Amino acid sequence: MPLLVLKLVLVPLLIAGITVASHRLGPRLAGALTGLPVVAGPVALFIALEQGTGFAAHAAVATLAGLGSLVLFCVLYAHAALR
Repeated sequence: MPLLVLKLVLVPLLIAGITVASHRLGPRLAGALTGLPVVAGPVALFIALEQGTGFAAHAAVATLAGLGSLVLFCVLYAHAALR
């Protein structure tokens, strides 16, 4: 039960913390904090705790592979936004 509560509370608290930081410290810091794996990090931790480190390692590799498409989208979007 405590792990379930941690799953339900951790990520929203991290996102709320970034929101508060953006209001107090500005959008640059909030942008830098948003770039951190505030969602994927805790999910990877919970996968490792529940499924084991081998499964978590494969999931981490798949997560990094998926980030390639996100990087491509961001670069293309930034290029299109300049026009």
